Amino acid sequence: MHGIDYDETFAPVEKMDSICLTLAIAATQGWEVHQMDVKNVFLHGYLLEDIYMEQSHGFIQDSSLVCRLKKSLYSLKQAQRAWYAKMDSFLLSQSFERCKSDSNVYLFRTHNSLLILVLYVDDLLMTGSLASAIDTVKRALHDRFLMTDMGPLHFFPGLEISQDATGIKLSQAKYSRDLLERFRMTDCKPTLTPFLSGSTLRMEETLH
Repeated sequence: MHGIDYDETFAPVEKMDSICLTLAIAATQGWEVHQMDVKNVFLHGYLLEDIYMEQSHGFIQDSSLVCRLKKSLYSLKQAQRAWYAKMDSFLLSQSFERCKSDSNVYLFRTHNSLLILVLYVDDLLMTGSLASAIDTVKRALHDRFLMTDMGPLHFFPGLEISQDATGIKLSQAKYSRDLLERFRMTDCKPTLTPFLSGSTLRMEETLH
């Protein structure tokens, strides 16, 4: 609503530059990148507003009554922000520092180690100089949330990642194939450039 919360961020998402920088740091330092997935992610967030909903079909006891939500649901616009606030509060309580340039990137520093955590909705990426520090954070997350440890990072939205002793390799081959299948263009003829060949552009020409 204008004048109330119109300019607030309701869906914090990390910057793609942060993902690329994190992977670049891990590659140059020889660190392994790990991934964790949060189950039923939006059900973890607590609501700050009073929100009511109709009783679910099959559970109506009195048609004049409604349900008051204590936690967020997937259909609510503020569900992602409520989840972010929950995870942000937990990470800060575990001595993580929130990155000033990207609020979805967190740093955990000790005198001899550095751990980087990137939060992307229900996915967590972690890398750092000590494997024992990563294991400690994983256990703390498991104790607080229902999570799946997916091990070394292999897939991220739009990216395929392979990690080995030579470094980290990124590919978007699967993403491209999925796009072609989605728009039923798997049988289209490949071309080096989608632009019309033989065209000449001049500075004095204006498009109308």
